[in-house]
Amino acid sequence: MFSKYDINYDINIVYQKNNKYFISIELFVILITFNCLMYLNRFLHINLKKHNVEYLKLDNYKQKYVIKNISKCFWLFGLSFFSIYILIQTIIHNIWDTHLVNILGAVYGLPDTYSLITIPNLPKSTKIHHAVVTFLWILNYFQTIEVFHYWRGIVVYALFSILCGSVNGYLGYRLIFPDSEYRQTFKKFARYNYIFCFISIWIYQYFTIGTWLNVYGWKCIGFWIYFISSHLIMYDDIILIRFLKKDARVKENKLE
Repeated sequence: MFSKYDINYDINIVYQKNNKYFISIELFVILITFNCLMYLNRFLHINLKKHNVEYLKLDNYKQKYVIKNISKCFWLFGLSFFSIYILIQTIIHNIWDTHLVNILGAVYGLPDTYSLITIPNLPKSTKIHHAVVTFLWILNYFQTIEVFHYWRGIVVYALFSILCGSVNGYLGYRLIFPDSEYRQTFKKFARYNYIFCFISIWIYQYFTIGTWLNVYGWKCIGFWIYFISSHLIMYDDIILIRFLKKDARVKENKLE
């Protein structure tokens, strides 16, 4: 059996071994994930066109918006089991596996990158959110977290965010089932789930920020990149929580 200390984690995306070139497992996962997202979006589009009248009434932009959110809901639900496992390992048992977190970070962040590329005219706060998430999952590939580091805050932020897929589900659901009797219940569940995760995230963020400043001080550019980036994501989270407070019986025209 090998321990994590016996394994040499090569951070190169393409590396050479025995005169042959290979791609890293992270790049392989990124390529597979991107193709899976394309297939999932196409599958949802084809089936909603066949089976949902409200979807056919939407213009092209709103259809893409619906697909983006529903596909992300399914995607995050699939990742939620891994997220819970890693949260238990990190927060309860203080076991931080950089290699596993690098892979999960890419799989978690790619839907935001995909949306940023394929959906025009997103709200400004959402564009900022997607851009920051894209920047962070790429940067995450070059971080190590076995010992205490401010980057652990970003990791925990992503892990709890994975558990908020119901919010994306509701954002798509409200447009294709506007008169559903379950809409109010769905919104309440999504909102309270989001609030719980948001509070948990920021308790840990400020614990991380306070610990880092107390031990290492403020003279670190990387720390301030983390600090600013996390608060930009926080801004979009607060906007979404406020949006989810609205009465679900009212047909919201604004897309978040």
